[in-house]
Amino acid sequence: MSRPIPPSIETFDALMVDDDGVESFAKIEPVTDMPGFAAMLAPFYHLADRGMFFTETAFDKSVKDKMKSPAAGKMPHLHQHWHDAVIGMYTALEVTDKGLMTQVAINEETQLGREVLSNMRMGVPYGQSIGFDRIATRPGNADDEKKLNRKSANGLYMDTPIDQLTAVTEARIWEGSTVAFGAISTAKPVQIWNAAGQSVDIADILRAFKDGDLTVTQLDALAELVAAYEAKAEADRQHLASETRQRLERASEIELTVNKYADLIAL
Repeated sequence: MSRPIPPSIETFDALMVDDDGVESFAKIEPVTDMPGFAAMLAPFYHLADRGMFFTETAFDKSVKDKMKSPAAGKMPHLHQHWHDAVIGMYTALEVTDKGLMTQVAINEETQLGREVLSNMRMGVPYGQSIGFDRIATRPGNADDEKKLNRKSANGLYMDTPIDQLTAVTEARIWEGSTVAFGAISTAKPVQIWNAAGQSVDIADILRAFKDGDLTVTQLDALAELVAAYEAKAEADRQHLASETRQRLERASEIELTVNKYADLIAL
């Protein structure tokens, strides 16, 4: 069953690549030790299938306000805009000349978080979508037409006069989501990483290990995985040893107590 989005919030997908499928914008280096991805959440002058587009001023104020907030831009990242399905948070928001560039940390301790990131790693073409309010709009004009990419609207509005399309010049951002079906057909994550900026897939490492052609990057990632496993195993061993010691001490205490009162028990 679908879950309603508050009526004041609109959702639109973000274009990640150009018309030829080529990434044409700078990537932000990961700044988190959590798994996640980078995405162009809202590109400028790419038409949505609802007859609107964002201009280069659309997010200036909202991003500044969010970066000044106590959360410092860490707004929630949702699954399908379900407000009770938070799967991560935004760790970076940056207005570039192409649009609103973001980084998302995904919580793989949640089932949906694990599923979404696993699907992304295997190539599922998810879209990225933004929840926002329109603060200021105007009709499109001739200058907008020169910059506008109409192909991003899934074949809609190809012949619609520009003044019948809506330019959003200021938007207030509420959240962003990973969605299954995009209003902009080429929407997808730009870069996916496991943790600390790693873009290495574990399945790729295992295949390369079996074939004997591990790269230096894969070797480093494998070394980190082994170190992490050994650290966890040692912690588990220490925990088990502590539990065993506690059980032995308790058994000893019980034996001493029984022996102390053995005569009374015999009576």
